[in-house]
Amino acid sequence: MNRRNKKIIKISLTIGASLVGTISLATVVGAVIDRTNFKNSIGEVNNKKEFFNSKNKELAKKYDTLSKKVNSLNISANFKSELDKILQIYNQQASVNSALNDRLQEILNKHGKYHVGFHFGNSSYIRKKLNSDDLNFFYNQIKDAVKKTDHILSLSQVELFKESFDKIEKRADELLRLKNSGNFIIDSVDEKEKSFKNLELAVALYKNEKESEEFKKGELTIGYYEKAIKLEAINKKLWEDKVLEKFNEKVTTNSISKSILNNLKLNELKIISGISSAKFEKAKFILQTYFNADGTLKNLDDVERFKVINDLTSANENIKEFNNELFNVISKYIEELKEKMFNNGILNSSSLLDFGINKPLYDNLFDQFDKFNQGFKNTILWDFEKVNYLITKSIELINNEKSLNEKFVDFVENELKQKINSFNEDLTSLFSIANFEDSWKNVKAFANLPRVDFSSLSPSEYIKKRNELISKFVLIKTSFSDLDEKSVKLFNYGKERIKKFIDAYLTNKNELDSFNSLNVTYSDYSIFEKKSNELLSKELQITSTKTDLIEYLKKMLIFNELISCEINNIRILKEVINSNISDNDKLPTGLKIDHSLLKGFKDLNQLEEIKSTIDIIRKESNLIKNAQVVEWKIGNISDISALYTKLFESISKINKEVKKAEELKAEYIIYVQNANRIINEHEVTLKQQKYLETLRIPMVNDSVIKAIRDNFVNVNSKVDFDKKISNDTKKITSFMNELIYIFDEYVKFENMKPLLVRKYNECLEKNQFDFPLVENLKKIMEKFQEDTEQWLDEIFKELTSPNIDLNKLPNREPCDKAVEMITTFYNYLNTHL
Repeated sequence: MNRRNKKIIKISLTIGASLVGTISLATVVGAVIDRTNFKNSIGEVNNKKEFFNSKNKELAKKYDTLSKKVNSLNISANFKSELDKILQIYNQQASVNSALNDRLQEILNKHGKYHVGFHFGNSSYIRKKLNSDDLNFFYNQIKDAVKKTDHILSLSQVELFKESFDKIEKRADELLRLKNSGNFIIDSVDEKEKSFKNLELAVALYKNEKESEEFKKGELTIGYYEKAIKLEAINKKLWEDKVLEKFNEKVTTNSISKSILNNLKLNELKIISGISSAKFEKAKFILQTYFNADGTLKNLDDVERFKVINDLTSANENIKEFNNELFNVISKYIEELKEKMFNNGILNSSSLLDFGINKPLYDNLFDQFDKFNQGFKNTILWDFEKVNYLITKSIELINNEKSLNEKFVDFVENELKQKINSFNEDLTSLFSIANFEDSWKNVKAFANLPRVDFSSLSPSEYIKKRNELISKFVLIKTSFSDLDEKSVKLFNYGKERIKKFIDAYLTNKNELDSFNSLNVTYSDYSIFEKKSNELLSKELQITSTKTDLIEYLKKMLIFNELISCEINNIRILKEVINSNISDNDKLPTGLKIDHSLLKGFKDLNQLEEIKSTIDIIRKESNLIKNAQVVEWKIGNISDISALYTKLFESISKINKEVKKAEELKAEYIIYVQNANRIINEHEVTLKQQKYLETLRIPMVNDSVIKAIRDNFVNVNSKVDFDKKISNDTKKITSFMNELIYIFDEYVKFENMKPLLVRKYNECLEKNQFDFPLVENLKKIMEKFQEDTEQWLDEIFKELTSPNIDLNKLPNREPCDKAVEMITTFYNYLNTHL
């Protein structure tokens, strides 16, 4: 350890030792002072005990002395009794002093042994809130008792009686001044004028007696005593028996003071209603000041009558405020309930969610509230007099209301929430068309809420939650009532929708049932009628009798049938159309012609009419395919009717086009058959043996037959093939006749050519030495060959062209020229042989 650390430790120890020494000295001095204070406080208590014991002996002695003097007076026993009551002040004070002495002894017993700081000589101990009663006892009760004892003992006989009677006079004067104050308590006095007149007279007589010479000399005469005692009696009767009649249990059974001071139901009311009892307690405190718990009047000799009346008036005002607040609380409990129950018809008998069976119970509650209301508004009774009745009635009303509320909660839980949660069917479609989707969400959300535990709620929260529950129930019941009205209308409307469909179907039924063209049929449409007619025969009855909520919702399932029936009707209608148009074994097959029959002719669907027919069919089928169910909206039946009329009109158009196609198909087949026959006939003609022997004719045959076939094949419409059969056949016949002529001439030419050559050779041989002739013959032959070849090439070039025009007759001129030339040349050669 270094020197620096050692030094620090040394200093610390020194300071610590000094502190310990200082604290110990202070503690010792404090303990000595505290013990001294303890001894002084105990001495003070003992002194007070000795004082009260001594003074009580003096009080007893003085009472005995004065009592003997009173008994010696020549007055009636009643008067003596009244005077003795005044003398009881000595005994009463002695009793007070004795009670204080007993309390002082308890303190001595408690603090007989010294405990540091735990005694009345210690200021900290005295200031503790726990000892506030003892502090009040020492500084107020003991002090007051000492002062009052000394004062009573200091009074002479005359002073004692005079002080007592003057006090009565003073209170009587105070009471007389209240006569015309307009205070409700004073004004309630029976025979007010007479009673106050009697008191006024008694006061005057007493005052007159005090003006006597004897009284002024300090002597109390018999007359004085009599007037004083009479004043006391009249004053007491007016004050205690009349002014305070309703408060004084000795005069009125179950008086205001007794009933309020002993009210045992206020706490129950506070708990169940949440009302503040401050005003009631304020009034109760005032009553406790002047009345005992049993309703008897306390000694008010030292209290001004103005103060008593003002305090009681103030107490009544406090009770009035309490009554008003209580009325508001109960009104909030009951009037809001009554308004909600009646205004919303919850207690009316209804077919659904019927809570009306409880109406008598609620009527009784509301009748009781009316009585409560009457009691509150009773202007004859004071608020003092009404309060206990209102408290009792309030408790009954609240408990009754809570009992009924539990019935309502049970009803909501069992008849609404549980049944909503147990219903698992789908009514989405109905809720959609009835605009009930949001309402149903609210119903489901409400049904899933936990049960409210009203017993755990504060009064204000209780009313709030109760009203919320009623409002939600009303909203839901109203929603179902609206659904009732809508559903009946919607049901009839839905039937009307189906009827419009069936009407449209029945209008076309005969056509559809018998239709069978190009494999297009409508036999499946019979499904419509059975299901639709079955629904059309039904009725919706949901409000005629009392209905369980689940039964009610199950009855609504018929809307699913209505909606699905219409949807299925349209679906089947579309499916049949789509099948007829698209399925290979339906219309597409119906439009086909066997290729063995066509033999190269165009398919039927290549004709313009068929193309147009297919376009129309597709257009109408697309209209049907794209048709949507018209929105469920009451008042749009004309739109529904228009839709179904349009759909079946489209079907009729399709059928019309199918029929046209069927007819065209038959006509086209006949045309193809006729065309093939004509082609075959011409082909047979062209293939005669004599023509086939030539070299060029077979080539021509192929071209011509092809041209004839192409002519018949190349048709685009019925107009075309009708014209081909009627008009083109004639042209082709003319063409063929001309062609046969050319062929015949050509055959003739070809047959003469060998003869010509032989003649030519013979002529050359015979005239071989006629050189000019031979030369000329050669030129002629050369010219013949050149010209005829050119002419024949011209003919066959035309006839073997890929674009033979059958509307234009073949040119026979070149052939004629060739035949003429060969004939002329042949004849010319004959002349030179």
